[in-house]
Amino acid sequence: ATPSHVDAVYARKCVQFIMRTVIGGMLGEKAQIAAAKEICQVIVKQMNTVGETTAEGSEGKGLGSDLSVSQH
Repeated sequence: ATPSHVDAVYARKCVQFIMRTVIGGMLGEKAQIAAAKEICQVIVKQMNTVGETTAEGSEGKGLGSDLSVSQH
């Protein structure tokens, strides 16, 4: 997680530059597309794993916390 939106934007730009430089320099166009698809699949899998872990952690909370959240 990033502290602010600006940090997130700069982090994305840095990752984009690194990926474009590394993948673009090493692979042809079709291989770049395949690599991008593979990277996306890995990211989605990781996000789903983190989401499941977060959901499991929040299931143990009582109704009181649910009510206080819904009132705000």
